[in-house]
Amino acid sequence: MEYSGANIRVPLLDPVDAVISRLDIQATQNANPVGPATSGYDRHLREPVISRTAGGIRQVATQYMAQIRVPCQVKVLTDDELSMIGDGNAPMSRRVLVMHRGHLETLGLLRTSGDCVLKTGDRLDRMEKRRLGLAIETFIKPLFVFEVAARGWGMGPAGRDLVFVTLMHRNPVV
Repeated sequence: MEYSGANIRVPLLDPVDAVISRLDIQATQNANPVGPATSGYDRHLREPVISRTAGGIRQVATQYMAQIRVPCQVKVLTDDELSMIGDGNAPMSRRVLVMHRGHLETLGLLRTSGDCVLKTGDRLDRMEKRRLGLAIETFIKPLFVFEVAARGWGMGPAGRDLVFVTLMHRNPVV
């Protein structure tokens, strides 16, 4: 625990690494998809262009940046959500990762405004044991960032040291 003036920075407890591929908007925009579109990214709709080949096969020009490893904790579900999973009533289609602003800052994942650069459409490839590189969980059906929000009011110099990243199986930008 780090104390600076009236603020306390509480570290993550036993973090794991989330291996994330960030959506590369510039490379996706530069891709030339099949069909009449000349760009692979629609700036108005803020999503990759979906096109079809002559055979009717659906193609998306999505390009990703190199993978990054971000320390995080997985948010524990509520009792109701856990019991639904145990009963087989709720598929694991939603997950929330808790990231610390200090780690994001060290990794260069904060804008000058203090906002996190992770965005809707970034993809979680796997979870690894911190600093060992051993996969804890890989995803046959990938998880995509659905929402990024600052949390932890009153904690740390910024007053919100935690960033919650909500993930879903369905890619919100495709």
